[in-house]
Amino acid sequence: MNVWIITVNYKKTDLIKKLIISLENCKKIENIKLLVADNESNIKSEKKMNAIIGSSSLDIDLFTYDKNLFYWPAANETLKKKLNSLKKYPDWVMVCNNDIIFHEKNFFINLKKYDIKKYHVIGPKILNQNKENLNPFKLNPLNQYEIFFWNLYFKSYMISRLFNFLMKKFKSKKKNDLINNSQEVYAVHGSAILFSKFFFKKNGFIDPEFRLFGEELTTAEIAKKIGCKIFYKPDLVVKHNEHSSVKNINKKDLFYLARESHRYFLNKYLKK
Repeated sequence: MNVWIITVNYKKTDLIKKLIISLENCKKIENIKLLVADNESNIKSEKKMNAIIGSSSLDIDLFTYDKNLFYWPAANETLKKKLNSLKKYPDWVMVCNNDIIFHEKNFFINLKKYDIKKYHVIGPKILNQNKENLNPFKLNPLNQYEIFFWNLYFKSYMISRLFNFLMKKFKSKKKNDLINNSQEVYAVHGSAILFSKFFFKKNGFIDPEFRLFGEELTTAEIAKKIGCKIFYKPDLVVKHNEHSSVKNINKKDLFYLARESHRYFLNKYLKK
């Protein structure tokens, strides 16, 4: 089983080091390639990154970008560059944040159980700092009431702050049976997604036309359009230091990035 892991870095080289160490501790990693997309790279950061890569026994390629391409566009560009040199897809392409840690040594042993022709896209169990599971991201497509809610939410930054306050106040925890069950779902969390070779052979792709926060729903709609299925598999476990990659971005700027992606998603995928 061949796996390419594409991780996107933005001024957080220390996180890449932790990711590499966690990968080195996994079993059956002989055919694992780590592709590091380094956004807004410079001579100093590239030197530091190469030192980290050089001290590892893993098969690692560094792809540097002068500007910040953001997450999904950088992952897409890196995948294209790797394909240009190798000309074929591996069994699995995993796209993940740079703050992902492989929590269990058997991750790739467990992944090998899944037939790429049946399990087209997989979301693992993703545990954040509070040990909350971020998957499944969404069981069903957006309905008209949810679209109305998000359109209202993105009317203004102040409205979004009010909604965030109310959502935190009345937040309900996911049920254990939902979290622990392997199942087909509509969308999985974008911080770590596994794409099988079959997904790409069916003309699936990583949509590069938005900057942040559209990974889950665009992937879900692409999969639906090409007849591929998305699964949540809790026997694949990673840890995620949630929001560490965007914590230095102003909250208001994050709101506008999210609104831009929301509007793009509606116009590209849901507009009739």
